[in-house]
Amino acid sequence: MGCSPQRGHWMDEDTAVEIWRQLQSASPHGCKIHLSGGEIFGDWPRLISLVRRAKAEGLVRLEKVETNGFWLADEDEACRRIEALGEAGMEFLAISADPFHQHYVPLEQVRRLAELGRKTLGPTRVQVRWEEWMENGEDLTAVTPEHRNAVFAKWLTRGYERINGRAAEELAGLMERKPIDTFRESICRKSLLRGKHIHVNPDGTLTPGVCAGILLGSWGSGEESSIAANWQRLKDEYDSRPIVSTLATGGPVALAEQAAERGFVIDPRGYVSKCHLCWSLRKWLFAKGLGGEELGPAWLYGI
Repeated sequence: MGCSPQRGHWMDEDTAVEIWRQLQSASPHGCKIHLSGGEIFGDWPRLISLVRRAKAEGLVRLEKVETNGFWLADEDEACRRIEALGEAGMEFLAISADPFHQHYVPLEQVRRLAELGRKTLGPTRVQVRWEEWMENGEDLTAVTPEHRNAVFAKWLTRGYERINGRAAEELAGLMERKPIDTFRESICRKSLLRGKHIHVNPDGTLTPGVCAGILLGSWGSGEESSIAANWQRLKDEYDSRPIVSTLATGGPVALAEQAAERGFVIDPRGYVSKCHLCWSLRKWLFAKGLGGEELGPAWLYGI
């Protein structure tokens, strides 16, 4: 659940609590909440107030709070914040650590936050993305673009990163491209229709956890617009959604072949992954006004 700002949108506390409650109601067999952003520590008073309120109201447990550690300055204050979140119900502190974050946040700062988190919560309650990078990576805040791109290229070969959105725009040129037929058997049904990870964004839209830019619905406080109602409609009517249904049954290659009939040009150089192909398709569809209510928000597609 994204509670920090995305292009000027903050999720207010009442809205966040209502969504939390709806997620719990829509998932009677178990639901875990993950607070992220943007950067959730951008407004500490709002964050701790929300977490404490959720605990007081008996809402389903908070699995993790995710941060890039930009805010770490005073170590005593950092420990107080981590301890307060733990007391309010947070199970894990999740720390973003990878070459792309370390373009902006010093690596040593991330290492120190992980150390403080383990000291405060215990060694098993801090999760780091990626642990290998945190141990062996380097600070990229003041290196040349050439050096930074060389490091990006090296770590991209490990296959950890989905090449979607901004990553597709800025990182695809650092990777090996493959013919489109390489991805013909790559179907997206599980990611779109059976994924256990979803994002509820500050603007109310619902997106798959791994597919930024695809809209599965939009939540509201009424029964017909609840999160549970959205899931039921997706189950009953997904085959009436041209983009989602094609991706779920035929994958990005099937969508590319359909789009080619309307003018989409398949890149003869190929694509670095099925997600790169899918992003290229969706960006073209959105720009042509062919995304309907399945693609958004506009800013993500550069519109």
